[in-house]
Amino acid sequence: MKEKRLKVPLSSIFDVTALISVYYAEYSSAPNLREHTLDCWQIYYQVRHKMDLRVNDTLYTLSEGDSVFVAPGAIRQVRNAHGRNDCLVCSFDCTSSYMEVFRNHCIVLTEEEKDLLTKIVYLGLQCTERIQGPVRHGFVPKDSTPPEMLSFFKSYLEMFLGLVYNRLQGNLKEINYIDSRLDTRYSILVSRMKEYLSEHLHENVNIDDLANEFFMSPTHLKRVFKQVTDRSIMAYFSELKIKEAKNLIRKNELSFREISELLSYSSPSHFSDVFRRHTGQTPSAYQKSHQIPKPHSFRNLE
Repeated sequence: MKEKRLKVPLSSIFDVTALISVYYAEYSSAPNLREHTLDCWQIYYQVRHKMDLRVNDTLYTLSEGDSVFVAPGAIRQVRNAHGRNDCLVCSFDCTSSYMEVFRNHCIVLTEEEKDLLTKIVYLGLQCTERIQGPVRHGFVPKDSTPPEMLSFFKSYLEMFLGLVYNRLQGNLKEINYIDSRLDTRYSILVSRMKEYLSEHLHENVNIDDLANEFFMSPTHLKRVFKQVTDRSIMAYFSELKIKEAKNLIRKNELSFREISELLSYSSPSHFSDVFRRHTGQTPSAYQKSHQIPKPHSFRNLE
């Protein structure tokens, strides 16, 4: 008799069928945005500072780490009562009845959930672009986007919804997830951060500049870089600057003041202090011990 192998049926309770939009919003102290409705789900996740979001007749004041899940058909309006603030927004289609748990609710995300949602938004930003035309407008896949990337986006978003749902329902006391593909995305992201810093070596780049460039909160960006490299991102940038300063000193073509200005240090004394912390030597001492010797002139032999 042929053995009958038992199978465990699998199904997806959160079937995300379409990505509508994903973007990093920087709201200023300008007038309130107009009221509007959408026929899709929309997640607002507050990255920095505070923002007021009215959903139907309820006014939510979102602080860093708060999120609101706005249901299809709900009236929504961003109000700028607190000045400049940054928010991640993700809009998608999902007809699952389980989504009712989230309907127009403000939810404080755990660190794991924040981490996963930020990855989802970053992946969406890498895969899509906005078009604006007389007939069509909205988000479309970039020409360079491999098909599997959108599949990953769908899987990650459904995973995120499942994690938050289970926590709210009390099904999971502690959430731990491991996904090697997410670790790969981190490595790719950190490589892009390093490339960006190398390209902006002569500028005064700070952590907020990096957060804006990579659509992440400063805290999350620092944690990601530290996780992959085991060093802080600003320490890494400082090391790049000092490495370039060493090269310039060895060439002996610029003064210390000119090198300081070229690498965007606030003053020659600041440059000297940072250089000494990294090398154990002052710039002048380093120059004396590492200067490239000039070739001796040769006599004309007749």
